[in-house]
Amino acid sequence: MAAALPERERWTPLISEVLKTDDGVVVDATECGRGAECGELAVDAPDLIRAIEEILGIYNTSENADLRIVIGAGIASIVGSQDYESVNAAQRALREVLTATCSDLLRSSDLSALIYAEDSLDKDHRKAVWHLLMRLPLLLKLPASATVAIVAGDGVVDYDVHCSGDPSLRDRLVDGGGLLSRHPWEISRRPVLALRSHDRTRLPYFVLFLGAGASVADGLPTGDALRNQALGKALGRDVDRATFEEAARDWWGLLESAGDLSEVELGEGIDVFVRDLTLERVIANEQRLENQNFSSTLQDFSEAHRAVVAKLREQRLAGALNDDPFRRMIATQQRLILVTVNFDQLIEVRADDGQIKTFITEEDLAGFNDYLLEYGQNGGAVPLLKLHGDIGQPETIVANIEQTRAGLSSARDAALDSLVKLIEQQPQRPWWYVGYSMRDRDLANTWNSSRMADFNEYWVSPFMDVTVRRFIQEHRSRNWETKGRGVDPARRHISLTASDFYGVMADDLTAGWT
Repeated sequence: MAAALPERERWTPLISEVLKTDDGVVVDATECGRGAECGELAVDAPDLIRAIEEILGIYNTSENADLRIVIGAGIASIVGSQDYESVNAAQRALREVLTATCSDLLRSSDLSALIYAEDSLDKDHRKAVWHLLMRLPLLLKLPASATVAIVAGDGVVDYDVHCSGDPSLRDRLVDGGGLLSRHPWEISRRPVLALRSHDRTRLPYFVLFLGAGASVADGLPTGDALRNQALGKALGRDVDRATFEEAARDWWGLLESAGDLSEVELGEGIDVFVRDLTLERVIANEQRLENQNFSSTLQDFSEAHRAVVAKLREQRLAGALNDDPFRRMIATQQRLILVTVNFDQLIEVRADDGQIKTFITEEDLAGFNDYLLEYGQNGGAVPLLKLHGDIGQPETIVANIEQTRAGLSSARDAALDSLVKLIEQQPQRPWWYVGYSMRDRDLANTWNSSRMADFNEYWVSPFMDVTVRRFIQEHRSRNWETKGRGVDPARRHISLTASDFYGVMADDLTAGWT
């Protein structure tokens, strides 16, 4: 069991009391920096010692800290060139959690918890530690009857770190209260497995609609992170997840005083504006103020994008991406249709030449419907419809300048509508959203349409976005209930990262397309 909570010191006593009622034990890593009683660790868990030594070796290479695990007189400790008390917070945190894994308490009870603080660790070390902790029951050779709860405290949930693989994070305690839980891996696989029996006559097309969450594992900022960056420029101060709501309200006030709010935004009010604020809305204002499509935030994104694309291209040419699940999906050259609101080129650079056919410009879009019909008959390059343009062609980037619910440009709207009509004709109508929050105003007319309620919709993300849950309740639940399909949004959630989802798709579905 893996969980995350933001206030470790506040919750650790409660967790301890809960476990005590079932004769469980808690190991608090922050108390293990100087060592932990480890019993016969070398005999009981030699694999754990090797795993710890591997992490220390990587750390020493970058930090020259000479860290090593020392076991003597029944005590395990991590020592180095400096005493524990004199090292920086990051090294202390690493020593603490690795020492805590050695505690004999974890092997003395069938119910135990290891709680640690990860706010001082950088991403690479958070990832290495988390990967070890997810294997801890195996490394400790615990019996099948044992339960170990791994609790990451004082940090921010990082989907790429905490939610990848199986096992991975199952629960998170959110700011303000409330517990969010993910489906077990096998539950998330079920919708994919349910489609395996459908041949090309019943399932000629499969739509994946990709949002910013589909690209974050490659190192690009999420749409919300980029939005906060642009919002910070507009306000002249730093904006992050914790300060976003206050910043968005301040920005509303500036826009209102300048007469830059649309009638729709004024009618809906500030609460809806803040709740639904997207990157595109902030960039639209930035484009107007700077009098150019390729605004400063997009220029910054372009620089980061260029580095990520160059790295991926190098990996592809070296053969390092040969087993990449996304590449394996598109290599089938049939059925799959990709639609995205992302500006990036990560899909194209992952693919070999000729495997992807992009539709971006007005000229491209004019031929979209004809190509779909040909693709359905003969297969070929997988179609990729880029509704908001491409960072490599700044003139194509669409940031909802009109700030209304009027929709996309006529060419983009026609292309999307032709795809919807095509899927409507199928016996099976899969239309799955990957890392997408349903907040784009220019797509609201399509998403809110009752015709979409007859599609086989699923939302893929480690935890369901609150805006997705609200969207389902407002625009799908009544239709589904009328047709006896249930109204619980969780039933339409595949709680995997984008990378893990692509792996399931490649292994369990597209591998069978011949």
